[in-house]
Amino acid sequence: MSFVGSQRLLWAVLPVSKLELLNNRLQGSINTPGFVEALQQLHSCGLTTFAIGGASFGVVGTISPQFGAFDRLQEFAIVTTNITGSIPAELGGMRALEALMLQGNYLDGTIPAELGSLPNLRVLNLGKNGFTDVGLAMHGPIPASFERLRRLVVLSLEVNSFSGALPPHMCSNMTSLNAVSLRNNNFSGSADQFGGCTLVSLDLADNGFSGPIPRPSDDSRAWVNLVMLRLSNNKFEGQLPELQLGEASVLSSIIAPGNQLTGTIPRSWTNLPWLSTVDLSTNDVGGSLPEEFAFTSRLTQLNLRNNPKLVGTISPWFRLAGSLQTFDLRNTNVNGSLPGITRAQREAGLVPEDKLCGSDAAGLARLMNLQIVNIQATDMAAKCGENNSLGSINEALPWYLKVDSHTWQVPLRDPGFNNNTDMECPRIIQREYCVNNQLPRLFDNSSLPSWSMSPSYYHYLGCRCLKGYSAAWDWAPLPSGACTVRRLQCSPEQGLDKAAVIGVSFATSVVGMLLLGYCLYVSWYGRWGLPKLKRAYDDIKKRRDGAPKSGRVSIVITDIESYSALMVAMPLIMGKAMSVHNNAMRKAAWTHYGFIIGQEGDSFIVAFREALDAVAFCLQVQQALMRADWPQELLTHQKQLDCAAAGLTPPGQLIRDSSNHSNNSTTPRLSSYSTTSVSPLPPFGPLRSISGGAANSSGGFVAMPTELINQSSSNSSRPRSPGPTQAAQRPTSISLDGTADSLTSAGTFVTAAPGSYISSTAAAAAAAGGVAASGNGAGGVEAVSAVSLLLPGLRVRMGVASGMLGDKEDCLNCKVLEVARVVSDAGSGGQVLLDSVSFGLVKDRLEELGQVGHSGYARSSRVTGWGTPRGWLARKLKRARLSAEAIVLDMGLYSIPGFGSSHALDAAQLLPDAPADSTAAAALADAGAATAAAAQQEPPAAAPAAAAAGCLRIYQILAPRLLERAHLYGNKLQLKPGSALHDLPFFAAPGTTSASLIDQLLQQVSDFGAVYKQGSGSVKGSKVMGSKVLQGVFERQQQQQQQRQQQQGSDASRQQEAAALTTYVFCSVILPAKARLALEPSVAAQVSAIVSRVLRQCLLALTNHASAAAAAAAAEAHDTGDAGSSNGVLRACGYMCREVGGDMKYLLVFHRPRFALEWCLLVQEALLWQDWPAAVLDRPGQLEHAATGLSPAAAAAAVTASAAAERDGCAPLLFRGPRIKMGVDCGIPQAVCPDHLGRADYHSNNINMAARYEAVCAQGGQILLSESYTVEVHQVGRFVVKGQPSPVDIVQEPLSVPRTH
Repeated sequence: MSFVGSQRLLWAVLPVSKLELLNNRLQGSINTPGFVEALQQLHSCGLTTFAIGGASFGVVGTISPQFGAFDRLQEFAIVTTNITGSIPAELGGMRALEALMLQGNYLDGTIPAELGSLPNLRVLNLGKNGFTDVGLAMHGPIPASFERLRRLVVLSLEVNSFSGALPPHMCSNMTSLNAVSLRNNNFSGSADQFGGCTLVSLDLADNGFSGPIPRPSDDSRAWVNLVMLRLSNNKFEGQLPELQLGEASVLSSIIAPGNQLTGTIPRSWTNLPWLSTVDLSTNDVGGSLPEEFAFTSRLTQLNLRNNPKLVGTISPWFRLAGSLQTFDLRNTNVNGSLPGITRAQREAGLVPEDKLCGSDAAGLARLMNLQIVNIQATDMAAKCGENNSLGSINEALPWYLKVDSHTWQVPLRDPGFNNNTDMECPRIIQREYCVNNQLPRLFDNSSLPSWSMSPSYYHYLGCRCLKGYSAAWDWAPLPSGACTVRRLQCSPEQGLDKAAVIGVSFATSVVGMLLLGYCLYVSWYGRWGLPKLKRAYDDIKKRRDGAPKSGRVSIVITDIESYSALMVAMPLIMGKAMSVHNNAMRKAAWTHYGFIIGQEGDSFIVAFREALDAVAFCLQVQQALMRADWPQELLTHQKQLDCAAAGLTPPGQLIRDSSNHSNNSTTPRLSSYSTTSVSPLPPFGPLRSISGGAANSSGGFVAMPTELINQSSSNSSRPRSPGPTQAAQRPTSISLDGTADSLTSAGTFVTAAPGSYISSTAAAAAAAGGVAASGNGAGGVEAVSAVSLLLPGLRVRMGVASGMLGDKEDCLNCKVLEVARVVSDAGSGGQVLLDSVSFGLVKDRLEELGQVGHSGYARSSRVTGWGTPRGWLARKLKRARLSAEAIVLDMGLYSIPGFGSSHALDAAQLLPDAPADSTAAAALADAGAATAAAAQQEPPAAAPAAAAAGCLRIYQILAPRLLERAHLYGNKLQLKPGSALHDLPFFAAPGTTSASLIDQLLQQVSDFGAVYKQGSGSVKGSKVMGSKVLQGVFERQQQQQQQRQQQQGSDASRQQEAAALTTYVFCSVILPAKARLALEPSVAAQVSAIVSRVLRQCLLALTNHASAAAAAAAAEAHDTGDAGSSNGVLRACGYMCREVGGDMKYLLVFHRPRFALEWCLLVQEALLWQDWPAAVLDRPGQLEHAATGLSPAAAAAAVTASAAAERDGCAPLLFRGPRIKMGVDCGIPQAVCPDHLGRADYHSNNINMAARYEAVCAQGGQILLSESYTVEVHQVGRFVVKGQPSPVDIVQEPLSVPRTH
């Protein structure tokens, strides 16, 4: 509001007697003519009070002289505004004025003498005007006319620049004056005239008054109502006046520091009953410290510091001053010791504890309101004289004081005695106090009194010199000379001369520059290639730029397992659980610079600029959910579902926990479960038992590549390529179990019926040794306990995909999002899956990802250590390694219908139509037929279906602390119907599902230190989450196997030992001599690709063949009523674990020796029929190396074996194109663990033997193995045959090999 138009406003409210415009936002000039005229009209109508201001800094202008005509106005106030100028003399015409308040403005000039003509004036407040620091304030003396203001009660001229002497007859004429505040001015002269004023408050602080301090006139009761006397920082001198009880009976504060007062403290002051504050610091007061102050019941502050003539001791009676809060005797000559017995005397039992507070022994401990005690620079000491030395600091300190050994402080200087600033002494604190005669009590840590004392009091015991100073002890008298104490003196140590200082400084500078240069070098060329500062800049830039709009992007899609079912079963509990889930997601996204670009119910879509941030986000979320405080009802419900999924207890029955394993995680451990009925669940996928069998799965489907299954059975005369097989369209999920079976081939691909619910419990039983689906034993409950420990609360699956955004694409409409959705849908709850692009971007930073904990990176920086030093310094410095790496597992290569990818499936035919008598071709044809019959598949689809699908390689990543989740999932994936497997995953390799894998993975953690330190964002615990539980399950599994072996005898033991054997095949490609000389890099790459594809497809072809045989055996057992393996199970025969493409060398492992030789023979034959480049053929366009030099008998046998050769009249084909030589050996692996590409890596001496067979002994096209291995291949086993009294050894005939060498 402004003053414009205010006249019309005031006319509208007439008549008024009081106008207050305080604490508003008024703006405008106070001397505007219209505003003054409006006030005049109001005044003529009875206005008696006008007030404006109150922090209204928009009010400006000056005080108009026209206000002097307001002769009926009683109160005129302009407070805290921005008005300037001086007070007009015309205000003296306001004859009825009782209160003139102009404080808090910017007035200057002098006080008009005309104000002394206001007969009714009671309040005059001109305080705090102008700029006193630059002299622009009200100034000048107090006019003598003020002596006529007989009715004046309050006079406030504080914080101005008034000067001069006071009017001599102020109090004699101004008989009503009660409150005077003249502080912060420049007044001088005497202040005796105030002795005759009937004052309540007198404040003369910060002026230049001199002479004696004012006191009541003789036989006067003028100060009988005086409450505060403040005389600080003047030039008063002389002795302190006596103040009797009848003269100042209600006086509470005597504040007179910074003067020149002398004499002793009058004892009459101790009789003032309301006295609470006595401040006489920085004067020249002497005499003894009156002990009568101890009996002043309301005394709270006694400040006598900086009075060197003050002597005496602290009387024990001061224990009665219960209200005392501040006791300051610094820089006085008070001597003696503190009241009360010492700590040493208390420990010796000089006074019983129950009497400690009720006698003189209590000392100052009874002052329970005490806040500040300062006895620095005094003559006080616990003991005096060389004959009274102290043995310990406990002999010096009273019992209520003690040493805080954790805090050191530099004491203040003791003038005339010692320079204490070059040492440090322990802090003295008071922890105990007394209440009446009760036992001592303890102060709260937040309310400890502050004690300051000179170290001379306790003879410098516990003090030490600062670094660079040497200590010297002696005995010296205190400044008064009355006491001698032991003193510590610290003097600077002898330093180097100037030349030495210059030399050392120069050498230090050179070394520092070298180290700085090396650090910068390592920062730029270190392990991760970016310095900390650049990384910090990049992180800030990522936060600033927001979600990616172009360039590279990494997208994470999350989903909660069984979210809909949980929301139906427990909607209220899920509301709380979703709050925990969403908080973990948002916190991790913020920590790793992610942006939530979409949220569909339980699913989050998060975009990142770096794949490292995306993967770190997933690892943090999984660990945060692992440690989250989930509702107990959700944990109970999840465990009931797990038990029902494993078939341990029918729904609705009581489920009890039989696990006795410890749980070190923060997740609540379930020791029992409620009796609430478990809602029925859809059919589960297969559940593997301890022995490696699989439970039946209705409607199961074998998801596998079929390029090599169907072989033509026609008697064609010429070799021809087999037609592509027809893939089925049934599976919704693919699960691979690579555990060896003692009687059947090892490794099973397991899928559930379309639309079925795939529970993590099934995988847990498979990994942790659960019981069969129909069992309810303790082992199954332990397996479920392991699942509940490793997957508590909500189970979130997460998929990560990376790629480049197109020109017209955004994060919500791009190919990368489609890939991320497929990858996410393939996972299970608690699993993190990556596509191949994301894996390629993070595979070299797994050690850094291993630091991710539940709240971010476990260390203060992701880039730590010395980087990768080079040269001679690399041999001198060892970079400290980080914690265990994140673990990555290759989950296989799949073709998915309808999935578009930049890497389409290569549908080239790897094998031609083989001759009718080809053993391998016949086996493959039989395998395809048997598999289709056993699995009850629908009619095969057309061949182009597989070619239309895109290929996708999937990886699984796990944090070191969630390592054992790998065994819960195995190779289980959920893919679209019709998906096919083209490269076997990690757990298809022999031995990967055994307990030895956990030992090897846990070894990574122990190699980097058993203790994972707890710090900013660190993970509590030093081991993998849940390792004790699963390890205990594995130990009991081994014990059960040993018991079964003892019961079954030596035959079962031999079978078990045979099942543990792993067969290794080391092979390499040999090119013809002419081809080696003329081979170009592009041709070599083409040859390497063909060989690699043949090796993998032959491996899958044998897998299909073994699966068909197992399915046929299961069907036959079912017809006869015997229990057998599950239908729809894909038996993995072997695994390619290493491939060196440039050298064309390969390492494969097999579950059985027979599978290894079958694969070797199939590869040797399949390589004959490939479309090799002309450069690698000695005779392009012709069959190479025909068998024309054979003997008649050998030639006749070869012709008989090949119908095509018989019809065409040519010799059988022996070699064509590159030749591959193979070395085979078998043995038990020493270790199996994932390598840097997520593939299974084996450590065994038998691998070296197989490599020697291949490199030293074998020729191109030859397969070499030891004699004992040959016997192992032929030996099938010992079986009980009907009609035979004892088991019979079954021996297989040698495999026919259609070639000689």
